[in-house]
Amino acid sequence: MVAVSEAQHAARERHIIIIGGGIIGAATAHYLASHPARNGAAISLFETSYQIAPGASSKAGGFLASDWHADDTESLGELSFRLHSELADEHDGQTKWGYRRLKTYDAYIDNTITPANHDVGELDWIDPSVLSSEPNVLGDENTTAQVTPGLLSEFLIQHARDKLNVSIRLGTAVRHIQTDQDGRVASVVVTEGGGNPEEIAATDIIVCAGPWTGDFFHNSIEATSPLRNLPFVRTATRIEGKRAHSIIVKGMRRTGNHALFVTKMSYRAARSAVKAGSPEFYCRADGTVYICGGEY
Repeated sequence: MVAVSEAQHAARERHIIIIGGGIIGAATAHYLASHPARNGAAISLFETSYQIAPGASSKAGGFLASDWHADDTESLGELSFRLHSELADEHDGQTKWGYRRLKTYDAYIDNTITPANHDVGELDWIDPSVLSSEPNVLGDENTTAQVTPGLLSEFLIQHARDKLNVSIRLGTAVRHIQTDQDGRVASVVVTEGGGNPEEIAATDIIVCAGPWTGDFFHNSIEATSPLRNLPFVRTATRIEGKRAHSIIVKGMRRTGNHALFVTKMSYRAARSAVKAGSPEFYCRADGTVYICGGEY
């Protein structure tokens, strides 16, 4: 038996449901709640975990660039970079989530080339003997920056809850999306912990589930629901995750506001070069270095 909340018996007022408490859900809650067109709409965010940003969002590198985008996303990249800067200025992001501008470089490693102790310039935290080229400038403090994503996600959600009147429900999973007789979103069914299902009236749903988006749409929408026929829903069911790895280490010496992208080459028996990996290094203000790289 599904418990019906009191909101179901009230007049149908706008209630926007955000599903997912990672960086996308957190940013959506913050900017939606502070937008002048909100006009009193209720906003609720549901996150299955009892933590904010429990997955990839808190483990990302947090690298920002204003001009590293193709034509179709160029304006979006510029807007995002500007909003990060404005948010940090308004809420002391340098202290609260490690926002700072970066100097960004790339370098090359080839294990068949004799090390030459290249000049690493201000990247004096790098052993120059491991590089096969001098670092090349990719971006400066006008075009690249960083955040610590987990801390930023926590700030955005806490600020939305405490200052912008957004309901934040951790440990609560959205199980089903219900529609009315006209095929419009009518409600969601949620469960908190091991509790009973609860139906909550909804007029709008924003899914911010990251790599779980495909599974969410498969499981939350009935096969006979008209929502299944929406093109973006059919596309979203194909979203899945991609494996990546990262570690955070404490630097043995003082590091600067640097990011370094490295291309590492290896060789097979036939002496043909193959890309062995592209590790990325992000020095953070707390003295740690975030290191990541995909699988090859």
